[in-house]
Amino acid sequence: MIRNKSILQESNQTQTTVDDTKVFSRRKGYHTIYNNMDNNSYCKIDVPGSELLIISFSSQGKIIRDVQSYDFFNFLEKNYPHISRYFYIDCHRQCYHSGIKDKTTNIPETVEYLKNEMRLYKRVIFIGVSSGGYAALLFGSLLNVSNVIAFIPQTILRHIKVDENYIDISKYINATTNYYLYGDISINCKMDYHHISQCERIAHHPNVNIIKKMRINMKSMRDTGELYSILNNIINRPEP
Repeated sequence: MIRNKSILQESNQTQTTVDDTKVFSRRKGYHTIYNNMDNNSYCKIDVPGSELLIISFSSQGKIIRDVQSYDFFNFLEKNYPHISRYFYIDCHRQCYHSGIKDKTTNIPETVEYLKNEMRLYKRVIFIGVSSGGYAALLFGSLLNVSNVIAFIPQTILRHIKVDENYIDISKYINATTNYYLYGDISINCKMDYHHISQCERIAHHPNVNIIKKMRINMKSMRDTGELYSILNNIINRPEP
């Protein structure tokens, strides 16, 4: 039984166990790996022939039965089964500053790990919500990925003990990645992690696109088709 669920939909994949690794498959040629039986920190679905890789960084939000969920897992499975997709969870709940469990221990190690993971793909899209958006922005910038999609992301961290070199990610925004930030203008408190100022502080970069909404509700955006439209437009946009 799978104990991980995305913030968007439930999972119903079949499961077999190989040593300490879970291997899931629903279609011939699709290969999925979980890192261990109890503390899943990553999931990789490699699709043969896919030149595009979507990497989702989960936020610190929803926890089901003491297990954190993979953001966008079933949304991507339903709408983009032909595209390779990887999912990561911040088990340490430190905005990925303590690395990916069983793989890395800090930001520089994670950058090298992701660089190796995405080396075979022509295009890479990073996506995340809140602290997952922070990770998508930071790692996407350091790795010069094709696109970053971040919903109510944090661009500067407060009240958290992490690597000071990466508290403010504005200095890492590069000139080649296309960034799409979705901000919530209904939040009034400027100290709130999701205040629109978190997006606006990097809006001066010409390749940073800020989309302001009265309220960010991921479930509603999924149900109305807005989330699909956002991702589909970026996936199908010709590369410069």
